[in-house]
Amino acid sequence: PIAVEQAGSGKNPWLVLTPLILPVLLLMALRPVLGAAAFIGIGFINPSSLRPLMEVGPLSLRYVDGVFGLLVCMVLARSVIGRRAAILSEVRELFSPLLLFLFGIGLSVLLVRISAPDFFGASIASYMRLLLTASFVPVLCIALRDEWDVQFFNRALIFFSIGTVAVGAGLVWTGGGEALGQG
Repeated sequence: PIAVEQAGSGKNPWLVLTPLILPVLLLMALRPVLGAAAFIGIGFINPSSLRPLMEVGPLSLRYVDGVFGLLVCMVLARSVIGRRAAILSEVRELFSPLLLFLFGIGLSVLLVRISAPDFFGASIASYMRLLLTASFVPVLCIALRDEWDVQFFNRALIFFSIGTVAVGAGLVWTGGGEALGQG
């Protein structure tokens, strides 16, 4: 009742979601692919439409980062409980080709520090976002357990893609893109 009262008064609207958090976490623990689908679903939302959770200089913590953190925790918990050695070898196989690429990008961030120090903070923030995006693939690979998971994730990806196209078409059709500064 206190959560509903505070949410209704506008003090903290997120408290209304409190009763949903535990079941969502349990579902994500049972099927981490649900967390992966939530990650891509929130990823399809325009970042300017949602306020960041927290900002520290040019770095911002977004809702998609929180969902990704939950997904990583669920995948790690599953690896501790279950097939730990197999997962570590999978992560090694998936991340090793990316390491050289990420190392090269990291060197370019250092070059930005030398050549354009005013843009170093933004460059670090961009590099952190790249690391997050690149790390989703191995985490997703570990989260997918069977054919049902793969089919569910593909359907979620198709659903969110169609939804994005529909929203964009609706904005163009109604002229809403101009109101958002995209027209």
